[in-house]
Amino acid sequence: MRKIGILFLLFTVLACNDDKKLTIQELKEGTFAIEGEPDVMIIRKDTLQIEKYKNDVEIDSFSIKWLNDSIYTLKAIRPKTIIDTDIITYKIKEIDKNGYTFESVIGKSNYVQEGRIYKK
Repeated sequence: MRKIGILFLLFTVLACNDDKKLTIQELKEGTFAIEGEPDVMIIRKDTLQIEKYKNDVEIDSFSIKWLNDSIYTLKAIRPKTIIDTDIITYKIKEIDKNGYTFESVIGKSNYVQEGRIYKK
């Protein structure tokens, strides 16, 4: 009977951990990938986001500012074009155990892009 109780407890703990969502803190630092963009790797640390493209040939750096737990902005540190000077605003829509879905807007554009970012 004791073994059944231990197995039930172990199963309950494992089942609960399977649905665990990432925390906001886990989204603020680490390595990430964008769904549908296999050549892009995102690295976040503190107030810096680095995006590496095409096997480290191209790199973009952004300052990242968290406005609250679901909205952050990116600003290019060394903009290459005039559009790169616009701030990109991201709104986190849903978080799960692997990453999050988002909506983003560049500058004051009315165009909203949706996507998914995975934590590696």
